[in-house]
Amino acid sequence: TTPKEVCCLECKDVSPDREHDLLMATMEGLTHHIMEKHKHEHSWLKTRTWNGNSHIGNRPEQATYYYDWARSLTFEGQKAKHVCEIGMNGGHSAIIFLAALTGNNSTENGKVTMFDFCSFKYSNMVLKYINTLYP
Repeated sequence: TTPKEVCCLECKDVSPDREHDLLMATMEGLTHHIMEKHKHEHSWLKTRTWNGNSHIGNRPEQATYYYDWARSLTFEGQKAKHVCEIGMNGGHSAIIFLAALTGNNSTENGKVTMFDFCSFKYSNMVLKYINTLYP
């Protein structure tokens, strides 16, 4: 994820590359889905980078670090199961948190409580996509 000397994670907390690859593929699927359905509404959706409206799905090092960090969180000896997030945009970070918290040494699904104005036309579609992956 990052060099150990600058990382707050212990090496045992870093997930295998395959897990990271699957996470990035899931986010790429979401990016593509939004672009295909809504690129006519926002000029910045015409490229994968969302020109000036970037998302964590374009930054694999940051995305996989968040994933591993969320998986390593504990509270009173228990693995974290719930994250609160302000702002959704394309839902990429919500997918990271849900992937990290779901099945985090438990059969209980992770939860994300999100506060967002849903000001983009694609916002409801993103919520459906996330709810399909993590019901």
